[in-house]
Formats: sequence, structure tokens, C-alpha cells
Amino acid sequence: MLLTLWKTGIRVSELNHIKKSDIKDDTLLIRCGKGSKDRVVPLAFDLRNLLLTYSDNIPGNRFIFGVTREQVNNIIKKYDRGIHAHTFRHSFAVHYLKSGGNLRSLQLILGHYSLMTTQVYLMLSGVDVKQDYDKIVW
Repeated sequence: MLLTLWKTGIRVSELNHIKKSDIKDDTLLIRCGKGSKDRVVPLAFDLRNLLLTYSDNIPGNRFIFGVTREQVNNIIKKYDRGIHAHTFRHSFAVHYLKSGGNLRSLQLILGHYSLMTTQVYLMLSGVDVKQDYDKIVW
């Protein structure tokens, strides 16, 4: 569950609505995301296999996780009291951008209507700025 949040950047409300039929070869179909919009999110092969294995014991086409935001946050608090479910979404976005991902693509993955909403994840720390500066050949 936590790996799914981190490797896809989806919201907890979207995590709760994943069914086995939403898992494709290299994508995950998000149904009724924020604003009741559907979208497709890239899915790493290892996560796909893990989700399919996990869902093998779930009969029919029921929700794979079906947990509340509070339940997810309680699970997370067992590991670290300083983070919450949305931290995984934020971490995904920052990691995506730092790995060279395109801001417009990130907007589509996260399901943001406005690019300005996605730009929040462009905030850099002083360490990031220094590392980028150090890459310059003078």
C-alpha cells in the first residue's frame, strides 16, 4: 500500500478505489480521481507484479485496499509520526522532478488541473541549489 502511494503519487482516496481490472501492463487506471476525473498513471513493472500478487486472494473485482485515509495514516504513524499519507505524493513528485521528469508530465500523472498547482513541487532546498550549481563546468 505504501509502496503504491510512493511509486505512483496517487491520492489515498484514489488508492482506495483501485481494482484488479485497473492494473494494466505498465499503467494504472485511476477512476473517479479528484474532480471525478479518470486518468492513467505509469506503473513500474515490479509494483505491477506486487499488486497483482496481492490482489490474487481478493475475489471478483473488488477494491484491492479499501482503507480510509485515517487507517492509512495510522499505518504510517507506526513507522514515523512526522509524516502522513500526502507525504508520499509529495515525495513522489519531488523525486520525479529531481530524476529529470518533465513538469507537464508530472501534472498529468498527479491529475492537477492547473500547472501552477504542480509547480509547488519545484521548491528547492539550499542543498539542491548547491548541487545544481556544482554541476556547472567553469
